[in-house]
Amino acid sequence: MKKILIPLIIILLVFILSTCFFTGNTSVSVSPVIKAIGLPSASSITSVELIVSGPGMNTIGVTYDSLPSTIDLTVPSGSDRKFELTVHVDIPIIAATSYKGTSTVNLSQGDAVVSLNMGLGSTKLIVPDRNWNSGITPRVLQFDDISGSNAFLLNFATLGPLLTAAGYTLSTFAPYDIDFDAGGRIYIANRAGSTESGFIRIDNITGLNPIYKNRDSVSGINALTVDRKNGHVYYSTGTSIYRSDLDGNFEDILIITAGVASIQTIQGMAFAENNLIYIVGTTPATTPTVFQYDPILELITANYTMPNAIFSNPWDVITKDDSIYVSNPEGADGWKIIKLSKDLLFPEGYGIKKTTALYAPDMAQGHFYVPKRFVAILNKKITIMDDNSDGIEGALDKLVSMDDITGSNWETFPTSGDGQSLFSFYADC
Repeated sequence: MKKILIPLIIILLVFILSTCFFTGNTSVSVSPVIKAIGLPSASSITSVELIVSGPGMNTIGVTYDSLPSTIDLTVPSGSDRKFELTVHVDIPIIAATSYKGTSTVNLSQGDAVVSLNMGLGSTKLIVPDRNWNSGITPRVLQFDDISGSNAFLLNFATLGPLLTAAGYTLSTFAPYDIDFDAGGRIYIANRAGSTESGFIRIDNITGLNPIYKNRDSVSGINALTVDRKNGHVYYSTGTSIYRSDLDGNFEDILIITAGVASIQTIQGMAFAENNLIYIVGTTPATTPTVFQYDPILELITANYTMPNAIFSNPWDVITKDDSIYVSNPEGADGWKIIKLSKDLLFPEGYGIKKTTALYAPDMAQGHFYVPKRFVAILNKKITIMDDNSDGIEGALDKLVSMDDITGSNWETFPTSGDGQSLFSFYADC
């Protein structure tokens, strides 16, 4: 057996091998050295998994219940060997639940170095609660999972003094959308007035090390997405998209209006690994549309729409694997959540409007109130804020989690009740 050395951090821990699985025989072995870059403190690491796969070989994997100093593993030589390292972490106030790094290399019989730039792999549920207490005390909520365990909240009573101490002036906290950078820091779209809309970055749910960046005369930031690979944050007013680096230093202004790029009323955005932005909004003719947008060329590269009776007021979009998902709150039954390929083809739909009596909560599988914003966007499961406060059917709110577009393993938080003791989400926004 050859040793794969992992110089992850300075502190080397004694490890216990908890699982080791091999799905086939190996051939001539090599001894690559794995360098994992960008991991947190060893004290927060709960388990480590390494999977090696590629053409002409069977998948090899090892799992440890703590950080190993070395991994004994035989890897066959060959081309396109994919190394995938997942490191699970657990710190109560930190959003990240895992970091992940992948690298594909050609391995000869000599030694090789495999460098893995570890980025955010999965997160807890971080939820903007803009209308809490009728909008008097907006806040951001954090839950470990869909059960609502280990709840934390950040409101302006805590965040305001931290911003002031850091030299920023902000009087209106109005969290509307959330994303994360590669290190797990939290980015909050602040949808406030014309002088206070922008984004806030914090290290964790306690508000540690905040920065606040706004643009003069920009009103109503309602969508935000982070390019974790290239270090950019994009945010939109609904008719324009702005870009800055992760510290808020302004770069290009990407103007998207009816007269420029046939997009207006942007509601949600998601940056994908193919370096494109997926946008939900409307065209100048008010046709609901999903746009595939190249932020470098500043061009729409594809779009998708369907009859207004089916596709109406799309609210948000996320990317998962080779697919994108769109929330379609006012669309037809069977299309409340829409799945598309990244080329905006092969539509699939799921979900119906709740069928219980007026004002009655409904947690039944596939039943939505008004599905709006996706959360925990990097996780395997699809989790969405289901928010109805239109005054017709009463205030009803829940989080919904499901495995895929078929609704498998449907779970809600809360499991019963109207949800009003937990969150208010967007209300009439």
